[in-house]
Amino acid sequence: MEKCFYTILLIAISFVSFSQTQEETQNWITKELSNHQLKGNTGYSNYFINEGSITLEYFWNTTGKFTLGHYAQISLKNIYKIEIDKSQVGYIFNLKCKNDCVLNKWYDNDEKIKEQNSSQTFSIQIDQIDASLLNRMPKALAHLIKLYGGNAKIIPLKKDPF
Repeated sequence: MEKCFYTILLIAISFVSFSQTQEETQNWITKELSNHQLKGNTGYSNYFINEGSITLEYFWNTTGKFTLGHYAQISLKNIYKIEIDKSQVGYIFNLKCKNDCVLNKWYDNDEKIKEQNSSQTFSIQIDQIDASLLNRMPKALAHLIKLYGGNAKIIPLKKDPF
């Protein structure tokens, strides 16, 4: 009986010691999102993870200078599903919650709030350069969600029938 206890304890310790910490996971996610963001003349995105939430700040160029255009934030513990989708220019990770837990704000050219609402989906968009992120990013997001007390199911990219 004592031998069984020590075996289980050893397995549990080895499992915990190989998991990424909350800080390591947050840093990896934000670094990869920064490295693989969609870039162009019309806008760019910044993602932040702090205090249990993911925040998006999207800046656009409508007047010859970049100004804050869209702000969104979702609490990690409220995410129950991560859906992977393909767009014309990259991939999208849709983080879903069951109620309207995503705060959205849209700004005018003077960075004053012109519209605000809540929704059930927070979208993260990346470019197509590194397809391996299709597997790694959702796993990292699910791990971070678990570290914050949530539990998210990953819905993989639907395969094209042809």
